[in-house]
Amino acid sequence: MLFKKLVSFNKKVWSAYLTHRFAEKIFAGQLSNSEFKYYLIQDYFYLLEYGRAFLALGYKSKTHKEMVFAIENSKGIIYGEAKMHEQLLNNDIKEHEIKHAIPSLTTNAYTNYFNNLVIKGEFIDLLVALAACTIGYGTLAQLMKKKYPVISEDHPFKAWIDEYSSTDFEKITEEYIQFINSYSKTISLSKLKDLNKIFGDVCRLEIAFFNQCFEHSRTEK
Repeated sequence: MLFKKLVSFNKKVWSAYLTHRFAEKIFAGQLSNSEFKYYLIQDYFYLLEYGRAFLALGYKSKTHKEMVFAIENSKGIIYGEAKMHEQLLNNDIKEHEIKHAIPSLTTNAYTNYFNNLVIKGEFIDLLVALAACTIGYGTLAQLMKKKYPVISEDHPFKAWIDEYSSTDFEKITEEYIQFINSYSKTISLSKLKDLNKIFGDVCRLEIAFFNQCFEHSRTEK
């Protein structure tokens, strides 16, 4: 299966992403307010570009199935993840902090990476580039859920945890994996090499995205 090949080729970086201390700290409730606040703002900027990229994926589609997949995922981001982020931002962050915030260099590096594929890549290239976020979050949330099966009502990050560890998001994750796997028999060895690099790159960008939350917190002190 194609997704299994992508993970196998990028085993170390995929594992480092799924076991990143950010996920551990957020489930354990040990992330500081400043770290979570910075993450929320940057992730909101990211999700706006991420949602647009799925719309572009729809434009690149050649079949009805591809178009539906792209549009349904963009709707999930707009009405699901982005909406949840907006609610958390409104609850936890002052208006002037949001107004004066800008995407970081790390956030821009990530969004520029897949936006470059919007321009130059094929459907499958962009599909794989966008996979690390959705599949990665769904997978790490399920891993952490086994370690932290009970999340109290007063947990500071309950809304975030509930979103990504939900059965709905687990279903989205599985459907994404199955959709990638549907291309398993049509991918040449040269294209697989390209996709392995793309998947490894976006996993590293996910790690850098998590890292920036801690780096920003240190520079504030």
